[in-house]
Amino acid sequence: MNWAFGFRTANTRHPLYFIKAQHEQQSTEKIVYYTAKLVVIYFPKLNEQKHYLEHEREILSLAVSSTNLIASGEYGNKPAIHIWDYNKLESINIIKGIHDNGVMYMEFLYDDNFLATCSWRKNSQVIVYNIHDSTAVLSIEVK
Repeated sequence: MNWAFGFRTANTRHPLYFIKAQHEQQSTEKIVYYTAKLVVIYFPKLNEQKHYLEHEREILSLAVSSTNLIASGEYGNKPAIHIWDYNKLESINIIKGIHDNGVMYMEFLYDDNFLATCSWRKNSQVIVYNIHDSTAVLSIEVK
């Protein structure tokens, strides 16, 4: 794939992130967003894109860590959550089949060692995962 146009904004939270590490050069500033089943990493100063293509379903949410990790969550029944390195475009962990109807919101916590997630339905669970081994360390039902 050479170029992706457009991005999803309907029924989403945080569909776009701007990333610039303090030690990086201006040419490595990134805009990260998703459309359909891919995550786009756009380098505006270079007018180039890279793509994370590992999702099997449409993407509904993103979370960006303070390091080099991104979590991307899918829409649909028993969706997957991909945790991956945005510099290498390589998956670190894929968590499958816990939430219902899509992963609506995610946030990295505690020095990016944990990921809080919430599905897209009433009476949803908030689940906190250890990103290193994909274990659920906390699960709370929200009514």
